[in-house]
Amino acid sequence: MDYKYFLFDEFDCPTQLGSGYRTPMYNTNHFMASTTSTHLIGRAAHIECVNAKKRLKIVESLSMVGFKRFGLGSKYIHVDNDDLKPNMIWFLR
Repeated sequence: MDYKYFLFDEFDCPTQLGSGYRTPMYNTNHFMASTTSTHLIGRAAHIECVNAKKRLKIVESLSMVGFKRFGLGSKYIHVDNDDLKPNMIWFLR
């Protein structure tokens, strides 16, 4: 599978910041990882970002293309498209 802006192996497990798909074993050992993490079904990613203005642009852009679930951390943005979970924005530690 080819992606315009990503390399396929960027979704491999484990990766920087736990981005992309996670195996159940990796998820269990990951700090504060939910047992219902959308990473387990390959529908979530983390985007590294430490700049507030860039963070806003990224969230706005992702929202414009249909994403409705965002977790905002100090060093990254969690984004997913799990349609079985409520649309929301939350803060991560």
